[in-house]
Amino acid sequence: MAVERNPNSFSFEFDPSRSCADIDIVLEDLNTHSDYKYDKNELSTWLESRGATKAIALVAHGLNLKPSKMNALAKVLTSNGTEVLRVSLAGHRGSKKEGLFTTHQTWRNEFQAHYCLAKKRAQSLNVPLYFLGFSLGALAGVDFLNTQVSHLVEKMVLISPATDVHWYSKIPGNLGWIGGRISLPSKNIKAYRSQPSTSLASYRAMKESQESLDEISLSSLNIPTMIFVDPDDELVSLKKINKRINKQRLDNWKTKSINNSGSTLKKTYHHLVVDKASMGSHQWEIVKKNIIDHFNLKE
Repeated sequence: MAVERNPNSFSFEFDPSRSCADIDIVLEDLNTHSDYKYDKNELSTWLESRGATKAIALVAHGLNLKPSKMNALAKVLTSNGTEVLRVSLAGHRGSKKEGLFTTHQTWRNEFQAHYCLAKKRAQSLNVPLYFLGFSLGALAGVDFLNTQVSHLVEKMVLISPATDVHWYSKIPGNLGWIGGRISLPSKNIKAYRSQPSTSLASYRAMKESQESLDEISLSSLNIPTMIFVDPDDELVSLKKINKRINKQRLDNWKTKSINNSGSTLKKTYHHLVVDKASMGSHQWEIVKKNIIDHFNLKE
């Protein structure tokens, strides 16, 4: 029987000891490195700031969320003098097959590459580097940054971070032992989801990212961090996030409860809070103001 080939030929390998100065990579390397058929709208991309650039920000999407659905949050930053590198992780660029081969190592490889692109840009302009991540994106970012000794971002915003989840949210990741190329149907809203289903490989990769945070304290990431979570989030546990903050003495991490009862979507989830439609106009304005204030982007 023929062995199915992973057409991913991205040669970059994650190495926490490697300096960004030693990594020679350009954005095209991240977007054109494989035989997968990608949707150009969902590739990693630079979004220019309006006016003089005051900061650089990495912005990362959630599991089975279209990267382009982070554009609304990215615009909050670009409209306030921040250049954004919108991250697109494996399995979210338009190819369903790519998700079948995704691993924890894959996401770490990619995040380090994106991070170094943003870091070099920030250094060249002598401006701060920030990170904003939603759900999986928040987890992947924290997972990578926690491996770094001196190459940190200055501040973070984490929205519905998948760092700490309800017990039942871990079930799909625990099914990874089944093997094969199996996917589970996605309940996410069609307009927001990257694919109709999410691979067990992706769930397993997310589970391994979560486990890596449980093995190593996040004390090196005790930097100014704002965390938005709906207490009724179907996947993320605000209680567990606060428990981690207290246990690991992350006194620079602050949680803010949000509520998307004003969402204009026909179907809503408490976990899905990435734009005005999913949050509701009132909550959206509050979140925008908090992000701008947290990143010191006010004039």
